[in-house]
Amino acid sequence: MRNGMDEPFGFEYLPPSVAATLRDTLGCFHHSLWVAFPAMCRITAEAMFEDLGDQARLKLYDQLDEIRELAGLEDDLYLMVRGILFDRDTAVPPVLDRVQATVLLETLKDLLYQAYVRGGKLRRALSMKRLFSTVENE
Repeated sequence: MRNGMDEPFGFEYLPPSVAATLRDTLGCFHHSLWVAFPAMCRITAEAMFEDLGDQARLKLYDQLDEIRELAGLEDDLYLMVRGILFDRDTAVPPVLDRVQATVLLETLKDLLYQAYVRGGKLRRALSMKRLFSTVENE
């Protein structure tokens, strides 16, 4: 599903609170609002953590390390992303340039995909498979 800002994402799998903050985050990115964008990323991450709970937060933290390895993120980019998304103690997120913002956005989208979209798509596919197998058996 397209969100109207050239950023494809499966919003239908997100809870409303997370989807709303992600839309605002994408709006900040689309309009190059580099001061507001990292703050909205943090708000989106917090909405996700609130929805999923502390155990999921820890799992997503581990997934961030996996993303670091897969993408070959340099230490400074990794620390920046981790600080914005996971460090509650940092009062004001840094102002980013386009490259940093893109890395942050893609990381956030990957975490959201792992937390919501992937499982939702699998559940939907299995549900359809069960439905068709039930119809075939009748």
